[in-house]
Amino acid sequence: MLSTGMTRNTTIPLPLPARLVLKYIYPPLRNVIGYLAPNGPLRTTAKSAGDVMSACFDVDKLGVGEFPKAVYLDGSKVVLPSLECRDEVKQEALWRDSLGLVGLGEGETALNVL
Repeated sequence: MLSTGMTRNTTIPLPLPARLVLKYIYPPLRNVIGYLAPNGPLRTTAKSAGDVMSACFDVDKLGVGEFPKAVYLDGSKVVLPSLECRDEVKQEALWRDSLGLVGLGEGETALNVL
């Protein structure tokens, strides 16, 4: 998401051609590609933020129920994750190891493996 201003706040200034592309070519290109492919590689910050808000609160739109488990989204589209992501043994190991790495003990999180 190049429209976040992250390129504006760098310690090393971008070369002039890159700045011109980001200022004059990227915005209309992003809008056209965003219209043709809403979940494509060039998303506006508003689109991405809207997708996050929808994933958090709009249970009817996604059609996955009030308490979805293992829902994988590509923007606003529900898609099937890879086989490795669906491996329950790896999911449990990731959860257990993540809790250990951040130092959370039993009962210190409201989240759990359902």
